[in-house]
Amino acid sequence: MKCKKENNNSNREVPRVVDITEISAVVAAAGVLVGVAYYILDMRNQTRMRKTELLTRLYSTMVNKDWLEAWDIIDRLESDDLIKMRQKKGWLR
Repeated sequence: MKCKKENNNSNREVPRVVDITEISAVVAAAGVLVGVAYYILDMRNQTRMRKTELLTRLYSTMVNKDWLEAWDIIDRLESDDLIKMRQKKGWLR
């Protein structure tokens, strides 16, 4: 940045001296912005990883023979209402 020299009625511009406090304020602001961007990207990555882990665990459960047999029994039932199905099968007390 430049400012005009006030003495001698000259139009010459001299460079302004930048204080260490101004530099540190700019560096601190840039650091905060970088930190916020990193935090946002990390949260997005964590969400993606949790979804992937959930799907992996569900898949490992669903390929189990016992689970597949139980699902086949439920799939063959002809009831749209869970409460009516439980009453019909005697599962509801």
